[in-house]
Formats: sequence, structure tokens, C-alpha cells
Amino acid sequence: MSILELICRWFVIGIFTMGFVANTFGLPSVKEEFRQWKIPQWIRVLTGIAEGCVAIMLIFQVYPAIASFVASIIMAAALIIICYNGEMKKAPLPLLVLISSLITLYFSLP
Repeated sequence: MSILELICRWFVIGIFTMGFVANTFGLPSVKEEFRQWKIPQWIRVLTGIAEGCVAIMLIFQVYPAIASFVASIIMAAALIIICYNGEMKKAPLPLLVLISSLITLYFSLP
């Protein structure tokens, strides 16, 4: 396992663990963003649960390619929503997590 793979994987795990807490339990700022973007609150909760599952799968190396693929989809969706709503200042972190997820996916493939 390369150092790049370890750094990217644990970066994704950390961000997705924080996303799990923020989305699932609904921090006020996260709830407000979803309201502002006119996205139903149940999608926030579903996203948080998916982020928690991805983090657990990556920690325990259970289907890491699938977990990395799902992480990439979640981050791509986040980037699309951010860009669509013209909030480009929020784009760098999701972009970095997307790149890290894709690197993790690359190293997870046989």
C-alpha cells in the first residue's frame, strides 16, 4: 500500500465521518444550506448515512472499490450542486475529496 493511497483513503474517511455527523444529525448550518438549495431534508439524512457507510467500508476495507466509487459520486453531486447554486467558494474541499476518492478508487481496483 503506497503512502499516497493511505493519505487519500484516510482523508476521505475523515471527511466522510464528519459529513456523516453533520448531515445525519443535522447541524443548523447544514440544514440551512439544504433549505437554501431547495433540497429535501430527507436527502440530507440519506447522504449522511451513505457517507457513514462509505467511511466504515473504507476503514475496514470492505469492498473498498465500491466505497470509493460511491464517495466519488457523492462528491461529484456536491460539486454539481455547489456550482449550480453559484457558491464557488465552497467548491475546493469537495473537489479535493473527489480527487482523493478517485485516487483511492484507482488503488482499490485489481
